[in-house]
Amino acid sequence: NLRKGFIRPSSSPVASPVLFVKKPGGGLRFCVDYRALNNITVKDRYPLPLIKESLNNLSGMKYFSRIDIVSAFNNLRIEKGQEYLTAFRTRFGLYESLVMPFGLTGAPATFQRYINDALREHLDIFCTAYLDDILIYSRTREEHIEHLKLVLQRLRSAGLFANPSKCEFLVKETKFLGLIVGQEGIRMDPAKVETVKNWKTPTCLTDVQAFIGFGNFYRRFIRDFSKLTAPLNRLTNKDVPFIWDDTCEKAFVRLKEAFITAPILRPFDWTKDVILETDASDYVSAGVLSQYDNEGRLHPVAFFSKKHTATECNYEIYDKELMAIIRCFEEWRPELEGAPSPIRVITDHKNLEYFTTTKLLNRRQARWSEFLSRFNFQITYRPGKQGVKPDALTRRSEDLPKEGDERLAHQSQVVLKKENWQLPPLKVQRARIRQPHRQGSIPIEEPILSLELPEDISRLLDQAYKTDEDLQSILQALEEGAPRHPKITLAECKVIQDRLLYRDRVYIPNYDPLKTALLKASHEHPIAGHPGRARTYDLLSRDYYWPGMLSYVERWVKNCHTCRRANPAREARQGVLKPLPVPERAWQHISMDFITHLPPSEGHDAILIIACRLTKMRHIMACKGTCDAEDTARYYLKEVWKLHGLPHTIISDRGPQFVAEFWKKLTQQLSINSLLSTAYHPETDGQTERLNAILEQYLRAYVSYLQDDWSRWLPLAEFAANSLKSETTGMSPFFANYGFNPRMGFEPTITVKGTPATRDAEKFAQKMNEILEYLRSESIAAQARYETQANRHRRPARQYREGDHVWLDARNIKTLRPQKKL
Repeated sequence: NLRKGFIRPSSSPVASPVLFVKKPGGGLRFCVDYRALNNITVKDRYPLPLIKESLNNLSGMKYFSRIDIVSAFNNLRIEKGQEYLTAFRTRFGLYESLVMPFGLTGAPATFQRYINDALREHLDIFCTAYLDDILIYSRTREEHIEHLKLVLQRLRSAGLFANPSKCEFLVKETKFLGLIVGQEGIRMDPAKVETVKNWKTPTCLTDVQAFIGFGNFYRRFIRDFSKLTAPLNRLTNKDVPFIWDDTCEKAFVRLKEAFITAPILRPFDWTKDVILETDASDYVSAGVLSQYDNEGRLHPVAFFSKKHTATECNYEIYDKELMAIIRCFEEWRPELEGAPSPIRVITDHKNLEYFTTTKLLNRRQARWSEFLSRFNFQITYRPGKQGVKPDALTRRSEDLPKEGDERLAHQSQVVLKKENWQLPPLKVQRARIRQPHRQGSIPIEEPILSLELPEDISRLLDQAYKTDEDLQSILQALEEGAPRHPKITLAECKVIQDRLLYRDRVYIPNYDPLKTALLKASHEHPIAGHPGRARTYDLLSRDYYWPGMLSYVERWVKNCHTCRRANPAREARQGVLKPLPVPERAWQHISMDFITHLPPSEGHDAILIIACRLTKMRHIMACKGTCDAEDTARYYLKEVWKLHGLPHTIISDRGPQFVAEFWKKLTQQLSINSLLSTAYHPETDGQTERLNAILEQYLRAYVSYLQDDWSRWLPLAEFAANSLKSETTGMSPFFANYGFNPRMGFEPTITVKGTPATRDAEKFAQKMNEILEYLRSESIAAQARYETQANRHRRPARQYREGDHVWLDARNIKTLRPQKKL
């Protein structure tokens, strides 16, 4: 582009980011993310032509030619003095565009104005132009050749060139803007209804339910719908065997015909608003294009579905749902490009609502974002249960992969190669217990002294460097000063102490033993504590990087047997969620709770947990189940007060320690507000209950078979819990309290030079204040999300008045009756 004169070096004060994405046929495509510029650009309202009006002139025409303009937008120059607005950042400096690039919101309208000016003498006489698509039509062959010459001359004068591979000349029928135009007139492209027309005969009850669910939306347009579907509805009745007979087949065929003919299916009307409903399953993307009629009833215009490739089956659900939107816009580009009012895109994936404002995109998403920039649309969320039409098109059994399908190759549960399996094959044999062990009969070393560090990561890294050809090519490209590399962004790479760093993280070669050692360190090691996939990924990605690391971590955690054994099943809570106020500062509001009835361990049989409600930091102490209010106060004085001082509020359950007279007087004298949870309702202090569950999960993963060593693991459990990122705040409790993350012991040995930390007291205080403000804002946002999610399927508590007759739940009330079951 620099040699062509399309771009030039720039000193612009503004710039947009760039990405290189792979083209379907190979090679790289240069993309600029102009979303920020588009948001502040005054929209050009120059209209795209109304296709319905343009096609009215085709009556009686016998010969047609279709011309596609090559690199259409790049033929127009940016207005002089405005080039700086198109500036973009690269590894080699700042550049700005001299020609109209793809991705600008005003590009379609600008080019339409230009092509209209170029062909103005001939428009609607023997040609029509819709952006870079031109249709020429004539009554005779001789007349058509003359018309074709005139159009080509005008294009040459305007500096526009045709793309021969996408053109058709002197044909009697051609496809133009999603329609088939020819001597016989204009008709709808069969591809628009092919998805429904080729719907295969149902083979199971699920297929029948999906087909009926799809049809229910259009039942008001089909005469005798209930009568037509009666044979199919009969198959859905309980205790009715699935037998597909001729009656069912006839009903199925008649319904398909009804779906793709009037009055249900309507031709596209460019003057009306557009509704695009999309959905994606593991194996299929689908969409339904619809418009409202004059009576406000929604009619379909076209249907679409497409199976995923084996690679696409491995996409995250976010990308699959986004790909469904992209495919629909690609399929119906002529109808959707240049829409006068925003196209309402409806999806059942809520996070897609924020796609147009997301700052961090991967290469695939950046390519899609550039494509979507030419459309006027708004993404709207709708729960999946309400999206029957596209949902039914993605869940037909005919589209599911059969045995041997390459799309199933990405579903493997195996993370490690056989040579990396840690355990030998299990053998089943009869076991006899001759004499039970008593407490203390098995000597157990201190857990801190018996920790085994993971394999020598440096040694494994050296081995990996010798085997990974991709890494060697990256290092060579950096050494030679190459401008780009197909596998990685060289601008974000550097070499320190013979190690490749990507975004200041050690780049890990494709070597399974090394990845295994790192996963063991960041997931299985006691200082990590078997966290979930998000926290494991956060812990590992602080210092290391390799392509596909997130999916690798997800598969590892998913297949961790210890996690499956230790993690409890969680059910949704009942009752409307009412979050507690967010504290103003750290350790201002705390929560306390006991875990009791544990096996004896070094004279202890209970655990006291004290946690900060803002930073989520916790202190964990082994104690006795007989611990009273005075003992609890002593534990706080010894372990917490010396570090954080006195709180304003303490939240606890109604344990005997917290309802004792001593505790009441103590908190009153110290001006501490003691808040007790509702009886038999632990959700009041949901944070502490969740912390208890995390601790119990940790201990289940590491305690011995006799469970008499749990107290020795508590220091490591506390460290692991405080060093992992909180889902509420987005940072670890350790960082929230001290402003940095702790050293874990498996960080890289090299030192990455970064911004030096200031020791200025004022700046440090300002930094901590910013952290506290961030914690509060994130906590408030998290509470709002939790409240919305928790209350979605619940209702407020019923209001009672004095004198009302009510039923009493006696599960927690002692009575004289022998059994509560009867």
